[in-house]
Amino acid sequence: MIVRIFALIGVLLVSKVALSQDIIWKKTGEKIEAKVIKISDEEIKYQKHNNLSGPIYSIETYNVIQITFENGDVEKINANRPSSAHVPSYSRAKNVDNINSPNSNPRVIENDEGRFYADNRKIGRRTVENWLKKLNNPESRALYDKSVRMRKSAYYFLGAAAGVGIITYQAEFILLTGGYILAVGGPIAAVLLVTNIVLIRRYKIVQSNAIEKYNEALKLTNKYEEKE
Repeated sequence: MIVRIFALIGVLLVSKVALSQDIIWKKTGEKIEAKVIKISDEEIKYQKHNNLSGPIYSIETYNVIQITFENGDVEKINANRPSSAHVPSYSRAKNVDNINSPNSNPRVIENDEGRFYADNRKIGRRTVENWLKKLNNPESRALYDKSVRMRKSAYYFLGAAAGVGIITYQAEFILLTGGYILAVGGPIAAVLLVTNIVLIRRYKIVQSNAIEKYNEALKLTNKYEEKE
């Protein structure tokens, strides 16, 4: 049973990779699914993956941190900022140097990997939690706290699944019950593992909703200004 579940997960992962396109990762944490055409020191030209016969777009190389190509290769971008470039950012009007300052409340961007960025810099969960506390928006804080509880529960279920699997295998190896213990412990471990997978997917959705509510509340309270 466990083998079948892992096989199914493997098939899904392989299918996802097979259908993927080039991914341009911006320094803000946002991603662009595209077909990269040309990379230069000044700009990266690409077409949108869902419209390969459409127009060619470009983005300043400085604003990109890396490109993940369709075959899985990753190219890091280490471009210097052009003196004339004007990079879009979200920051507090009077405090753009230290995003961890108690007076700073920048906009938070979450990428598909669950990593957080603000002012073109990667930030940790503790920083996000502190900003949520300072903003004191009940809705965003409640959603984020819920996502934290779900994430911890997911880890507990994963640990339990691993523990049951190991104990079941060792007991069968020692007692030689002809597969009886495996028949009992296997489904239990499988249920725990599936529960872990479901919780991970749900906590990411709740976490994204919390960040969205935070940014909405932040904009309403004029705690940051958007620079074009």
